Amino acid sequence: MTRHIVKNREDLVKRGRDDTEKKARGDLIDIAEAALGAVDPFDLVKGAMLLDGEILRVGGEEIDLGNVENIFVVGAGKACFQMARAAAEILDDRVRGGVFNVPEEPGTGLDERYIFHVAGHPSPDEAGVEGAYQIVSMAERAGPRDLFIVLISGGGSALLPYPAGDITLEELQELTSQLLACGATINEINTIRKHVSEVKGGRLAQAAHPATVISLIVSDVVGDPVESIASGPTVPDPSTFADCHEILEKYGILDGVPEAILKRIRDGMEGLVKETPKPGDPEFNRTTNVLVGNNGIALEAARQRADDLGYPTLVLTDRMEGEAREIGIFAASILNSINTSNLPMQPPCLVLIGGETTVTLIGPGDGGRNQELALAASRKIRGNGLLLSLATDGRDGPTDSAGALVDEETCGAVEAQGMSPEKAIADNAEYEVLKEIGAHIFTGYTGTNVCDIIFILVP
Repeated sequence: MTRHIVKNREDLVKRGRDDTEKKARGDLIDIAEAALGAVDPFDLVKGAMLLDGEILRVGGEEIDLGNVENIFVVGAGKACFQMARAAAEILDDRVRGGVFNVPEEPGTGLDERYIFHVAGHPSPDEAGVEGAYQIVSMAERAGPRDLFIVLISGGGSALLPYPAGDITLEELQELTSQLLACGATINEINTIRKHVSEVKGGRLAQAAHPATVISLIVSDVVGDPVESIASGPTVPDPSTFADCHEILEKYGILDGVPEAILKRIRDGMEGLVKETPKPGDPEFNRTTNVLVGNNGIALEAARQRADDLGYPTLVLTDRMEGEAREIGIFAASILNSINTSNLPMQPPCLVLIGGETTVTLIGPGDGGRNQELALAASRKIRGNGLLLSLATDGRDGPTDSAGALVDEETCGAVEAQGMSPEKAIADNAEYEVLKEIGAHIFTGYTGTNVCDIIFILVP
């Protein structure tokens, strides 16, 4: 049975024009909740880390805990608390201690061995820095007979700040703001983050060497490149300082970033600052990185639930990228094509698109890629059907909305309130407009993070 996650489910269903659309809205929410339920981090870790007597099996590795002196567990990310709960349940009293950086106050159930820091996201803060210091300190304490388990998930880059060299937290915050506003991809943003950090880009595994390091990873990056997820604290980094310089040039912000950061990048290019550890570095010989959850798992669960409800389903891609407003127009064209040409499927049907878009902030609004995508799509939708764009972590950009559910009447509803969809998109002010007409989907923090999903349902 699907666990109800959407808090305003009843209101969204009531907005259906007739019983057929109300049923479709209910079905669509069921399908979205099935997708979210399938990437519950607690279950993902329990399925990936198995203990048989004294033998711990994870990621193809078998570790005899009888030969392990200490077990430390650390982590950062939006899924971190539930991942920590699962690890604690599996390993029980074998764990010596743990430190974690999370985006909200964790629930109950873990004892005093486990220390949680509620850190800032998407902008790093002092609590995150303090937690990062403690995590690195624990890594440096680990010896050759110790097991160092790292729990990584989306949001970990912001939640695990450890400014390198002379860089201050304030300068790191300014860099983060510029990167998030310029339209750079998450891979590009994390390339830079790795080179201004003492923990990212493989440096955490480097600090824990020669301990055995096992990293369990829930991916929030398109294509699941483990070196980019949470900026890869336990993964060798193939990127360079020169790549950072090129990215800053590409987006026209080279001269705007704080001087200390620019100096570090240029010093790195000249060999005056040591590069991040690279593939082939022997310090990673005892490190194993295990991907335990991603967008594909959520898409497959959505497909299965849709099948149960009688909707033939096409998973179009799990690699969606691009500007949110442009992807929204593309998504609307799929819905329209189903209605007019039975392409790529004939109704009733569901088309799923996974991945993550970007937003270039040019107006005074807060943005939110799923809200921008949905509102842009609603301007083009013609005919029967629903489009839901969902952030699987429950937080679309800096807002409390997880996304929006729209149809061909959405723009008319916006205009009836005396507002302009076009102006809202131009101002990155979709949140206010969609909230006014009740099109938001609210889940709160879901405790997971595997990119975004677009659901296109034609009943």
